[in-house]
Amino acid sequence: MKLAFLLPDLRGGGAQRMILNMANEFAARGQKVYLLVVEEAGPYKLDVHRNVEVRNFGCSRAIFAFRPLTSFLREATPDILYSAMPYMNVIAILASLCAGRPSLKTVVSERNYFSLNEVSPVLKAMVAILYPMADKIVGISRGVADDIRKHMLAGKHKVTWIHNPVVSDKTIHAAVENSNDPWFETCEKPIIVTSGRLVPQKDQKTLIRAFAHVLKKKTASLIILGEGPLKEELYALASALGVQNSVRFAGFVPAPLSYMKRTDQFVL
Repeated sequence: MKLAFLLPDLRGGGAQRMILNMANEFAARGQKVYLLVVEEAGPYKLDVHRNVEVRNFGCSRAIFAFRPLTSFLREATPDILYSAMPYMNVIAILASLCAGRPSLKTVVSERNYFSLNEVSPVLKAMVAILYPMADKIVGISRGVADDIRKHMLAGKHKVTWIHNPVVSDKTIHAAVENSNDPWFETCEKPIIVTSGRLVPQKDQKTLIRAFAHVLKKKTASLIILGEGPLKEELYALASALGVQNSVRFAGFVPAPLSYMKRTDQFVL
């Protein structure tokens, strides 16, 4: 069987991590696996299994990957195309239809509540119309699956849910090793850790404000793992609240479990 996994890039997002886990595991089990990326950028490219064939479309925007993706589906003839995230899913479905291969199975996955995504009306309409044309729509939880059904005009019977494949050899290794971040040795205890993209949905602003209240009563430290567009805004908030010396923005870390193991409290 030949499997193709489609991603926008290999940056440190949760969707990228989970799709890469699947691609690597199928490759390790002897399947022919392609990893298709709009742009081959990000730290996860170092984690790609040696038997996974990476195809970099080298496009500046996802929409520009439509033509090379269609050509790939015709030439490489994968049995299954699996994609993640709404805008990539729409491109995957359109390319599958245009490739003219009835035997190709297209599976799109939702990693988040679509109702909470800040997407354009055009994308919402395309999801409603095109998702029913996929062979399967997979949510990462029952709630996510129920949510995407509400936005589909038809084909709701195609929606199912499968939890993320989170445990791998790398996960187990990370769970037994300790982070060597110097803050664990030098900063004030207790230490609080959070992990996630620096975006509105993860709401690190509320955490920083809550942490400022904590510091009025006791000493503590906060380590924020992750990158994202709100980084400067979160820096500014910590400074405005006077807690910047007790907050560390550690950026993307490949093994967040090593931080979670040593922390006194993990907050999401």
